[in-house]
Amino acid sequence: MTEAVNGKDEMFETERLKEVIQGYHSSPADTIADRIIQEVFSFSGDQPQFDDITLMVVRVL
Repeated sequence: MTEAVNGKDEMFETERLKEVIQGYHSSPADTIADRIIQEVFSFSGDQPQFDDITLMVVRVL
């Protein structure tokens, strides 16, 4: 997820991932996962996906 690249050759990076998680920290795990995926694809735009995507969200209550 953090290695996704946009049209400016910028990477999504850990900081953006943290921001998404912080924005949805009280949501169910599946909502957080969906939002992360949406944000990464929105960030990447038309750039081809050059690697696989692995994502696991674990909520500790």
